[in-house]
Parts: sequence; C-alpha cells; structure tokens
Amino acid sequence: MNEKGVSGKEMAEKTGVSSQSIYNIVNGTHFPKPELLKAIADVLDIDVREMFIETKESSQTSLDIISNIERKVSEIGDQLQKLKEII
Repeated sequence: MNEKGVSGKEMAEKTGVSSQSIYNIVNGTHFPKPELLKAIADVLDIDVREMFIETKESSQTSLDIISNIERKVSEIGDQLQKLKEII
C-alpha cells in the first residue's frame, strides 16, 4: 500500500473497515472477503489479480517467516527436553 502512497488509515477509511482490519490483512492474520479485496484493489488502482502475484520480496518474507517458525519450534523442543530431564 505504501508504495502506492496509501496509508493503512486511509485504506481503512476508503474501504469502510477499521484500521485494525487493514493491519491484520497486511500482516497475513486475516484474509478479506472478495468484496473487500475488490475495494482494496480499487483504492490501489490495480486489478485484484495483481494482489496475488508473488514478488521476490514477498517470497523472501515468506521464507523469513518459515525460518522464524522453525527456530521457535526447535527452541520449544529444547525446552521440552529439559523439562523431561527434570521430571
């Protein structure tokens, strides 16, 4: 959105949803209904299909997220092993 010059607050106002909803969509914790996707695309002046084209940057972000999850799972496994040793 920012590369199109639209802030989260402005997007929320133009699409009729809360800023928190836009934040959740941008961060991937919520997927909008089709009519909201269309409204967002209209504000950004793009075709809805463009929202699903993977870029090098989004691909790297996905890899970073997966790497962080793997690290956390490993840390939890280590903590569980230590608890088993105590018990």
